[in-house]
Amino acid sequence: MRRTLCLLAALLALPLLGSDAPKGYDGALAEDRIEGEWLRVSQEVDGKEAGLLLEEKLTFFAGGRFLREMGLHPMTGDYTIDTRSVPPQLDQVVTEGEKKGRTQKSICRLSADTLKIASTPDGTRPGSFREKNAVVTTYRRVK
Repeated sequence: MRRTLCLLAALLALPLLGSDAPKGYDGALAEDRIEGEWLRVSQEVDGKEAGLLLEEKLTFFAGGRFLREMGLHPMTGDYTIDTRSVPPQLDQVVTEGEKKGRTQKSICRLSADTLKIASTPDGTRPGSFREKNAVVTTYRRVK
């Protein structure tokens, strides 16, 4: 009887110990982890690799500001991340630049120093990274 109670107590206590999984595990995203400079390394449209004509650098600043530099057309704006959604949702509102006033609704995934952002040309939020018309852009963190 005593062994049974000890075993039962141990089984009940195990979930309270938590996990040793690192922050950012399995695509989880924290706002402070996205901050910094990111360089675009690939882009897919409808699941097919798209050629990269211009270098693109995306910088996320503390306080919810971003800067996208691509060719001669930099854009700045505000961003928000909803990390409670699965996958996390990223909204970017352009406040200065060619697409001023546009809101891009995206989903994102962070894994180590790789950031994937999926969006659609019409600005609606895709439901997954494999959705038809989804543009999936992969960035690597600039160290």
